[in-house]
Amino acid sequence: MRWIACLLAASMALAPVSPVLAAQRLSAEDADARRRALDVFKQGRTAYKAGDYDAALRFFRQAQAIYQHEALIILALAKTLDKAGDGERALNYYRLFLKEAPENDPDRPSTVERIAALEAELAARPGFVVLQNLPSGAEVTIDGKAAAVDHRGAVKLAAGTYTVGVRMKNRLPFDRKVAITAGRETKVDVVLLEPVDPSKLKHDHTWTWITGGLAAASLLTTGVLAVRGSGLRNDYGVLFDESTGRATETGRKRFDCPPTATSDADCPALIAEGKSLREGILTNDTLTASFGIATGALAIGTLVAYLAAPVAQPDAAPKVSLSPRFGDGTTGFALSLRF
Repeated sequence: MRWIACLLAASMALAPVSPVLAAQRLSAEDADARRRALDVFKQGRTAYKAGDYDAALRFFRQAQAIYQHEALIILALAKTLDKAGDGERALNYYRLFLKEAPENDPDRPSTVERIAALEAELAARPGFVVLQNLPSGAEVTIDGKAAAVDHRGAVKLAAGTYTVGVRMKNRLPFDRKVAITAGRETKVDVVLLEPVDPSKLKHDHTWTWITGGLAAASLLTTGVLAVRGSGLRNDYGVLFDESTGRATETGRKRFDCPPTATSDADCPALIAEGKSLREGILTNDTLTASFGIATGALAIGTLVAYLAAPVAQPDAAPKVSLSPRFGDGTTGFALSLRF
């Protein structure tokens, strides 16, 4: 029995120095950092007892920066932040304490209780949506219901997701989905735009210019062909009678038909010229009709392009430009297209 008593006595003698033995298991570098951190911690503890939480917080943070794994310092940070009213950061440090502290630490039960209480307290705190740049006279709604706004443009809300609406006369409506976190402010920039008059917007008329230019060119070509066709018919009418198709006296004289000629077949040159003129008239009429149809189609295309012209991008260089050109005694215009 004597050896059992000796063993118990030895165990009781070694118990007070067990933290020292734990510290000795640290590396020399960590042990030195821990020692310096605890020296700073003592200054923070003095400030904490005096009620100077700002100074205590500075010392505790300095201590943790020296050695991060000391549970005593982490718990002191949590309690100081808790006292200062910063529940969210205090909660983070309380949780860190539970991670770093040994299982038999006497402060663990009270810390677990405080974490539960803080979580419940923070969940019950309202959040705020702060409407920045909110103009005077604007009406604010939350989920379609009128809401009171304080001098900061803030609305108190429980945690959740809401649709914030802002309405003002002569402005486009503003709506935004907002997630509110308990105890925090969520800022929203309010932008109320003026309605835009579509008639005052600048439009990109590139295709209007293109189709209009082609329509003008086609119309000009149609006119030229019409004049040419008129000339061909006039030339034919001089050589042949349009009602009978027989050669006229003027035609016979122009092609020196023999006086003994009794029919048009006796004037081969005149007949060949008449055939050429008829073919020319037929070809010219076909082209005139084709360009006339093209002119009509391009005119319709020009109208459609004008009505459907997209809004021009701001500060964009024009894609179509018409500019005068002078030089060497001549004057003209240059049409440029940019794609």
